[in-house]
Amino acid sequence: MLLTFVNSGAILGGAGQTIELAFPDVLPGGARTWSVVIAVATAALLLSGTYASLEKMFVVMVATFTLMTIASTVLIQFTDDYAVTWSEVVGGLSVEMPSPVTTTLILASLAMYARTGVAYGEMKTYTYWCVEKGYARNVGENQPGEEWARRARGWIRVMYIDVLITMVVYTISTVCFYILGAAILYANDLNPDGPETLATLGVMYTESLGSWAMTLFVIGAFFVLFSTVVAGAAGNSRLLADGLTVMGIADPRDYRSRLRFIRIFIIVSLVLYSVAYWLFDNPPKMLLITSSLIAALMYPIIGLGGAVFAALRCRSTHRAWQIDDGVDLDLRNYLDRDFTGRDPVGFGDQFWLDCDRAMTDFKPQLQRSGP
Repeated sequence: MLLTFVNSGAILGGAGQTIELAFPDVLPGGARTWSVVIAVATAALLLSGTYASLEKMFVVMVATFTLMTIASTVLIQFTDDYAVTWSEVVGGLSVEMPSPVTTTLILASLAMYARTGVAYGEMKTYTYWCVEKGYARNVGENQPGEEWARRARGWIRVMYIDVLITMVVYTISTVCFYILGAAILYANDLNPDGPETLATLGVMYTESLGSWAMTLFVIGAFFVLFSTVVAGAAGNSRLLADGLTVMGIADPRDYRSRLRFIRIFIIVSLVLYSVAYWLFDNPPKMLLITSSLIAALMYPIIGLGGAVFAALRCRSTHRAWQIDDGVDLDLRNYLDRDFTGRDPVGFGDQFWLDCDRAMTDFKPQLQRSGP
């Protein structure tokens, strides 16, 4: 979690830098002071419950920034200095190890992998999004018959659509952003670093769209970063509150207690974000270190841990969830077999025996939480 706080502190600092770009030298301390102001505003939004009323505006602004990035990528193709050729694209996609391979290079590679597309934070927060947007509530309690299965299939399709749209948007916008950076920043030997990170990134848009684009860049970048801070603080607070229930410190059935812990952790998270940025004051390097470590540590935990937890939950309740003919969500049926459909030398039984031994302490809580 400490890595997450530093990571989110970089995003908060970036948002502070956008305000400093818009209103330079208004507050002493510059972006650092603005980051604290943004943290206070985020806490006010989340604690008062007014974020929902601003959500649509955030979506519009983020979409505008994304479209501006795509437009900039297209427009540089009509310039003599920054047009990207197919040979350059092919060269960028070729597999080639630079020399020498250093620790910094390895961390940068891991960080790029971690921050490209849907990262750890989005994976974590999306589960709470589904719950609080009413996905599970609309499905209802698992009951025999076709009606529940029909609703379950429908809402699972909604999640598929969520993931598909996210994949398309992230892929297109990320590719465009990388092309802009390679074509404009690299050509001008500009390195986004330190307090000037956002100002340097803005050059990608002023060089492709004109000087007027800096205003739109500042506004769009602020809403992108600010909405990320809001979502991160909301997700972290819920994760920490649920962690207390797993450890037995809080009662999972006491909603008022959980809500109180969520509010406490919102404040704690934002304070730690602010402290992290005040200490390091360099968003790219903060992301370089924390993103690479988070990628190495958390992605295997989320992938394998999620599959094991879901399967153990099915086993602890002594039933699997049937939502379609031939579709069984008891993951043991899949992990017990290899891709040919055979049980490879008893691997499945041994795997689950080890899991049962390792997760003994969690089983009572799984049973208490119910299906």
